[in-house]
Amino acid sequence: MRKLRWVPAACLIMAALLFGSAFAAENREPVSVFEGSDGIRIISFTDAWADGDLQVVYEELKNNVHGVEMEYLDRIEIHQGPKPGADPSVSATYEEETQEVRLPVNLEGFLPADYELPINLEKGVIKLYNGDTRTELVDLAVDISHEYGHHFSLFHFGGGFKSPEEFRDSAYYKARGLEAFDRVNAEASYVEEIHRWSIYEIAAEDYRQLLGSATGKAITAFSDIQQKSGQDIYNPINSVRRRDYNALPQENWELPTAFEVSGLSGYFYSFIGDIVFGTSLTDLEVPALMYHKEKIYDFDRVIFNWQPQDGPENAIYTLVAYSEDTGLIPIKTVFPGDEPVAVVGTAAFEKNAYVYYYQDGLDVENLQFKLYMLLPGGVILSGEPISIEP
Repeated sequence: MRKLRWVPAACLIMAALLFGSAFAAENREPVSVFEGSDGIRIISFTDAWADGDLQVVYEELKNNVHGVEMEYLDRIEIHQGPKPGADPSVSATYEEETQEVRLPVNLEGFLPADYELPINLEKGVIKLYNGDTRTELVDLAVDISHEYGHHFSLFHFGGGFKSPEEFRDSAYYKARGLEAFDRVNAEASYVEEIHRWSIYEIAAEDYRQLLGSATGKAITAFSDIQQKSGQDIYNPINSVRRRDYNALPQENWELPTAFEVSGLSGYFYSFIGDIVFGTSLTDLEVPALMYHKEKIYDFDRVIFNWQPQDGPENAIYTLVAYSEDTGLIPIKTVFPGDEPVAVVGTAAFEKNAYVYYYQDGLDVENLQFKLYMLLPGGVILSGEPISIEP
């Protein structure tokens, strides 16, 4: 089976000193700049995002739940192409700059009247890449939520969280239950198997789920091989994008979602003040995933099914498959009222004495299959994974 990968919102957490120009060497002159009343700037280096579009980006930033840490975000930059010299998968980065501010001090008789005290502050910078081809707000919204998740977690989660040596002692590590996963690391790497197990990436994805804007949680209707049969042109295996929240709510599909970890939402909301997370997940349960094998015109296929009545009303279900080699593959999205059935392997039908068949090759035992259950408001839970037995 061919190896499938999505394009992750990979990022490195970097500290940069601000001397002279506020823009790195990768930038050209800005095409357009918008500055909010709080001083946060949206700076575009591509004609695809200019003028009024930048205010929309600013408003989208503000749609992410935030607290005092927002005061320490300096700007969002939108760049025309990929990040120079970086892996092509990098769609955004978060950096911290040391900026000098000068505070006037009035001590008449001791200091000159115009004396200002220099103070260094760490300010966050979000950089979005490929802005010339990513022209829909939903594409940028995913990265804005994720990168702001870095800003939020690095500001609030304490020194131990930031330390490659002490991250396992941090309150977040314990609140997330990461001690059960020995692959969790504190590295900044673009290598996927390191990146998706980085505690910093896990925390940023948790923020996106729990506090992120609804714009960055788009729903995609995926079709299985049965639905695709009869089409002249079709892709037998679905690909997944970061914006497909119902199939990829977080970069690491092997972890429980943020909503499944008891007390985690309360931990995140504890930094916001008087905002209380009001959704109770106590009685929610993802319906059990079942399957059976059958033959159709001597071809093998597998039929998955579940009982929606075992879950809450208005839930949207997405069946996915994954393995270490293939990554994550969406199979089918089932909306309320649709039949809760998904076909993998072969779809076939007879027409004019000919048998036409379509195959996706997913009816193999090395894949894990699981069901995501999406509720109104962005709450998403995952069911128990199962494998097809030989």
